[in-house]
Amino acid sequence: MEDEATLIREQMLETRTALTEKLESLEEQVTAKVKDTTDSVVETVETVKDAVENTVHNVSDTVEKTVETVKDTFDMSRHFEEHPWVMLAVRFSSGTSAAGFLRTLAPRKTQRIESRRNPIGQRSRLTIRLRPLSRDRVGERNWSTLSVRRCPSSPDWRSA
Repeated sequence: MEDEATLIREQMLETRTALTEKLESLEEQVTAKVKDTTDSVVETVETVKDAVENTVHNVSDTVEKTVETVKDTFDMSRHFEEHPWVMLAVRFSSGTSAAGFLRTLAPRKTQRIESRRNPIGQRSRLTIRLRPLSRDRVGERNWSTLSVRRCPSSPDWRSA
């Protein structure tokens, strides 16, 4: 019986040793996997961080270049220094265009009176153009006849 108890103890010791070795091996495998995963995550985080920093840097450079380009484009004093005649023509044409536009906004009262055919068979036109003389206190315009002329197609237009 003692031999059996010793045999059982030896078998239990061998089983414990085998279990300990297997657990140690398993622990090493898990530790290695965790370390590899941690290293991979750290590497990925660093890669993403570098990519974000590069993107931010590129975007800020692009925005700065765009701002400088817009400033240069709308720097009228520099354009006047580099191209004075072109800028003078641009200013003149824009002023003329603005004046023409503002003239269209002003009310114009013109009446054309067509007379009968004259003896030669041509129609003569009489143009009456009314322009504002002054403004009264309320802002209303007082209209009066300023010019009366006959159309050159009329034979007696010089006598008017």
